[in-house]
Amino acid sequence: NYVRSFSHHGVFVSLNSERNLVGDCPFCQKEFHFTVNKDTGQWLCFRCEEKGNLYSFLKKWHAKCLAETTEEDLLWLANHRGLDTHTLIEAKLAKDTKNGCWLFPIYRYENGKKPTIVNLKTWKPLEDEKTEFKATPNCAQHLFEDGHNRNANVIAIAEGEWDALALRESGWEHDIYAVPGTQIFKPEWTEKFANKTVYLAYDNDEPGQGGQAKAKEILSSATVPPEKLLELSWTDDTPEGYDLRDVHTKMSVRLCDFLEANVTVADNPLPEKLDRAEWKQVIDDFREVYYVDQDFEDAATLTASVLLSAKIPGDPLWMFLVGPPSTSKTAIVDAFAFDKQHCESI
Repeated sequence: NYVRSFSHHGVFVSLNSERNLVGDCPFCQKEFHFTVNKDTGQWLCFRCEEKGNLYSFLKKWHAKCLAETTEEDLLWLANHRGLDTHTLIEAKLAKDTKNGCWLFPIYRYENGKKPTIVNLKTWKPLEDEKTEFKATPNCAQHLFEDGHNRNANVIAIAEGEWDALALRESGWEHDIYAVPGTQIFKPEWTEKFANKTVYLAYDNDEPGQGGQAKAKEILSSATVPPEKLLELSWTDDTPEGYDLRDVHTKMSVRLCDFLEANVTVADNPLPEKLDRAEWKQVIDDFREVYYVDQDFEDAATLTASVLLSAKIPGDPLWMFLVGPPSTSKTAIVDAFAFDKQHCESI
């Protein structure tokens, strides 16, 4: 439910009925006049009459905090993060004084439309130089895009939003994305990088290199992969655990120059294609990895038949695989997706 979404931004609501919750309005401060439907996220203040869904709330709360952010606030954050205030202003970072944190908006960009907030992350320093960076609950994971030079043919993918800001500030002239987590890279994101030159620039640690390998595999196996895929190879003298922002703030080299000088062409991580003369051999291959029952075998056989039918002139066949979670639907499709000769439509 949406209780956690609003409480994440300091709006504490309590159950007023089976579905509705009530609390203090964060905009007009009227007590017990702000209601939220816990199932849909729709909200309404009976005093100031502001209303909307979760995303309109995030937009309005960010705008309120942004208007209240002072130059002194920005100077403090710039000093803490090693970035220029102009960089923070362009990214529209806002101080949330009520909750003692900073708001980091994630926007979705669509051609011909205004950018829309799809997530509002909160960042705050903790003890022992640690920090906390959290997404708003119930918001889907999205790539961060800084919005400069969109649709460029060259794109850098950083491990985090702060690294993306550091790369932009260093003079990088191309487009920049950042993943929302080290191990998060959705296959549907590959469309953004089709036929592009892509730089993968994850952190210099084991999780970072693991995430970079995962992104490399997903991008390489895309229906339309990048034209060129490059990956950052950290130098031996770079301290373990460094990220792009560390290079920008602690090393006597421009970050964008460091990236250009230390990338290598990513090797193709795709497994070797298996040549099989009989369909039974293919099913036996599946059995080595998965539990294969009759439903699995029927689904795999039908999938292969539909794919082969694409070579027959005429209207194409369309097929949906429907089943409960963890019944190997994705495994079947992914297995055939490596065969580009017959599976161009996957």
